[in-house]
Amino acid sequence: MSEAEQDAERHLITLAMQYYIAGRSAAVHQMVPVTGNLLHHAIEMLLKALLVSGLGLKGIAKLRHNLVDIWVAAVAKHPNLDSPDRGRAIEELHRFETLRYPDSMIQSGACGYSKKRPMK
Repeated sequence: MSEAEQDAERHLITLAMQYYIAGRSAAVHQMVPVTGNLLHHAIEMLLKALLVSGLGLKGIAKLRHNLVDIWVAAVAKHPNLDSPDRGRAIEELHRFETLRYPDSMIQSGACGYSKKRPMK
């Protein structure tokens, strides 16, 4: 692994731990759905840390934020990670990815608004 990849891996793990701690804090304070989004970021960063030493930063950037795709790539590289429980957890967390885009939350009613009652 190159020095740049090692630096990227350390940085991604640091970010993952920060997102995880923030997610746990949000959970304690019942900050739903932000908790799920923060934990999504934590897992995304951890999985990308596993992948950076083959794909590089440009390669992991191409995976974007799709946790399922990132998981598939991580399991392909590290088959010992694969388990039905982990796969289900990844799928559940992936649902929180859409919180990055407020328009989808508003349209689906996650913000207290509905399609029938447009935001003014």
